Amino acid sequence: MLNKLILIACILFTSFGLFSFTYEWGIKYGAGVSSIHGKDLDYHLQYNFVNEDTEASSSLTLMSNKHKFGFAQNFGLFATFPLCSDVNTFLIQPEILWQRYSNYYWFKDVTPATDDLMLAGQFGGSVNGTVLSRMDYVTVPVLFKLQQGKPEDLKENRAIVSMFGYFGPSFSYLLDSNTYKKNDILDLDDQIQDFVDNPDNDYTYAEAETPLDNLIGLKYDLVLGFGWNLKDVIRAGCCKDEWVIDARFNLNLNALGDGDTDNNFKLYSALLSLGYKF
Repeated sequence: MLNKLILIACILFTSFGLFSFTYEWGIKYGAGVSSIHGKDLDYHLQYNFVNEDTEASSSLTLMSNKHKFGFAQNFGLFATFPLCSDVNTFLIQPEILWQRYSNYYWFKDVTPATDDLMLAGQFGGSVNGTVLSRMDYVTVPVLFKLQQGKPEDLKENRAIVSMFGYFGPSFSYLLDSNTYKKNDILDLDDQIQDFVDNPDNDYTYAEAETPLDNLIGLKYDLVLGFGWNLKDVIRAGCCKDEWVIDARFNLNLNALGDGDTDNNFKLYSALLSLGYKF
């Protein structure tokens, strides 16, 4: 699927390049924030225990009670092609980007829940900590751009050449997904391991998978944004000196979970990008 997505991006770039006499291309980097939203946005942490003497099973569970934005960024190539004779008005802009999203799950004064008296006595204190979720995608947005051009005399004297707005679909393929425990959450893992390693405690355990461990491979977004084309910003005389600044909002359209339960969550982001035209 990843190869197909990259192939689609290459076809878009080459097709518009062949049929368009005027086009621009460049490189861009964006940074901003991202966050999980939806009915199942909380992080459910569960440890499943088995008492080897009685073969009784039990669990120790914690649910996050707060959620915070994380750092998001992207990097890649873009190209713009006019869709009509007025090259400054209607354009299409395909891109191919590497995108990273992150968000934080907070556990503030959370008491682990269990029906096992031994586990309740051992892990009955409140927990304060975080789990950082990080997801990497390769993304192909196809954006339709409405651009407001400036008269030539103003272009000579102003850094802002034109303003634009855009919208369009975005198709993303999941490259990698990881979670990182911090503070008491990380310490809890060590405490549980020490507990089961103690020969006086006849327990084994396994940590249950979370919805973030089972994400679907494809993500579909609606992209909305606006920005400015800039010229002669550096005025060094040794390069083209054409830049693009844009603000972008990615609205995830499909639920990302691929497990049996707690799948209804989506990923939203807002980024500010700087691009350079070659």
